[in-house]
Amino acid sequence: MRQVKTQSEIMSQTPYRDAIIQTTKRLDNILKGDSAETVVMPVSATSLQTAKLGYKAPDFIAQNMLKQESFRLAKLEGKSVLLVFYNPKSPLSTEILDFARTMQTNHGDSVTVLGMSVIDDSEIVKKQAEAAKINFAVLNGSGLRSSYGLESTPKIVLLDAKGIVRLNCLGWGQETQSEITSELKRTIDKD
Repeated sequence: MRQVKTQSEIMSQTPYRDAIIQTTKRLDNILKGDSAETVVMPVSATSLQTAKLGYKAPDFIAQNMLKQESFRLAKLEGKSVLLVFYNPKSPLSTEILDFARTMQTNHGDSVTVLGMSVIDDSEIVKKQAEAAKINFAVLNGSGLRSSYGLESTPKIVLLDAKGIVRLNCLGWGQETQSEITSELKRTIDKD
C-alpha cells in the first residue's frame, strides 16, 4: 500500500490516478475491518474552473508549508504571479527551485514567485527550501491538480496583474527558462 501511495505522488497525473487513490482508501478501510461500501459522487465538469490561457486563474487558499499559515491567491491581484508547481521528490526539483529563486531575486519588485509543492510533506519541503536558500513562499499545491490542469510536473503558470493566465508551461528543458523569462518580461511591461 505504501508503494502505491508513493508511486501516485511521484508519477505523472493520469486519468486513473483518482481511481487508484479511491481504491487504495477502500482497501485501507477493508483492512481496518470497515467493509462499508464507498459511494462515489462525481463532480460536475461545469462546476470546476480550470486555469486556461487568456482567462482569469482560479482563486485558491493553500497552506504555506514553510510558515504554517494560509495563503490566498486573490490577495496578490495587482502584481504578476509565477506559480511553480513541482514535486520535491523529483531529481529536477533543485534546478527548478534555483530558477524560481533567480526569478524572485531579479524580478521581485514586479512579480511574486510561489513554489507549489504537489506533495503534502512539509518536512521534505522545509529541508529542501533551506538547502536551496529559497526566498519565496512554498504552498501546498496538492489540492490544485484539477483546477490547474496538472498532468505532470514541473508546470509553470504565469499570471498577470489582473490574474489572467499568460503562460502555461509544462515540463523542463533547455528552452524552458528563456521562454518563461521572455513571457514574464512581456507581462511586466504590459502591467
